[in-house]
Parts: sequence; structure tokens; C-alpha cells
Amino acid sequence: MNERNLSKKWLYGFIVIAIAALGVLGWAFVKQDVTVMVATGLVVGVQVMNIIQWVQNHSKKIGIYSGSFNPIHIGHLALANWLCEFTDLDEVWFMVTPHNPFKERTDLIDDQLRLEMVGKAIAGYPKFRVCDLEFHLPKPSYTISTLKALKDLYPSLFFSLIMGADNWNKFDRWKDYQEILSVCELIVYPRKGCSTLVDTKQ
Repeated sequence: MNERNLSKKWLYGFIVIAIAALGVLGWAFVKQDVTVMVATGLVVGVQVMNIIQWVQNHSKKIGIYSGSFNPIHIGHLALANWLCEFTDLDEVWFMVTPHNPFKERTDLIDDQLRLEMVGKAIAGYPKFRVCDLEFHLPKPSYTISTLKALKDLYPSLFFSLIMGADNWNKFDRWKDYQEILSVCELIVYPRKGCSTLVDTKQ
């Protein structure tokens, strides 16, 4: 059973228990059984809180920080931490890319080692998560394919793509870049010598 289906089963369970408890609560009210009323009222309250918590956890806004991380360094962590603290992102997922179409593989540290280094680097940050999704997708790693896979796996989450102004300046060279704009929000952070302005003539 995958994570998505398991998560939904928890939600359905909360709802079923709450409905059943409401039925018992109604019966207890008719019978004026205070003890049962109090007990079932508590059960209903707990299940309502569970449902609220589930909804909050599954409507998060996630920043996808994709990169080779060859290797990860303090600048990556500082940027992700700033985004979590000063934007509406709930979490940042570090998407380790096995093969960036714009880079040569010969320049890359071993894929698994880069993944492990990211995992260790973010271990103390509760809002950070390392993701190996692109390890299981066709190579080279195209962002549009990654975003579609994320949407399939986590349909209730909202994704924003984090990129530097250097990548923004050549964004029109990315595969299906217009479709990327239609499926997610972009968060572009400044890089020295690179513009973050939108060319309205395109």
C-alpha cells in the first residue's frame, strides 16, 4: 500500500469513528445518559481534531529545491531556512538530481553519496526533507517530469519550484517550460549579475 492510499485510509477512519460516535451521542441524549454523553462527546472532539490535523498536514505548501548538491553547502541551507522563515512555505524538499541536462555527469560525485550528504546536512532542520524521487525517473532529470510525478504522489500538496536567477535567465531553454509555469509557482532568488525581471516580449 502506498503512502497516499494509507494516508487516505487514516482520514476515512477518523470520519467513520466520528460519525459512529455522533450516533451514540444522539442516542445518549435521548436517554439522558450523561456518562455516555460525556464519553462520546470526547470521542467526537478527538476525531474532529484528528481530521483538522490531517487536512493541515495534507494542504501544505512545499518548496522544491532541486539541484545536484555537488556537494551541499551552507549557502543551500541558509537559503532554504530563510524561505521557510520569511515566506509562506511550510517545508523545503531538497530534490537531489542524478543528472541535470545542462551538466556533465563526469563532474558529479556519486549519486547515493550526494543523497546521503544532503540527508546528514539537513538532519537538524524539522522543515527540511531530502527527496530521491528523481532517482526513480528517466534520465536526464527534467523538472516537468518531476513536478508531474509529485502531483501524482501528493495530489493535496501545493508545490513551488525554487530556482536561482541564473536558471531563471535561461528558463526558456528548459523542457516544457511553459507547462512548468502552469503547474506550479516559481520562487526565484537573486544571483549576482543575473536579472530576476520578466521579459514581457516573450
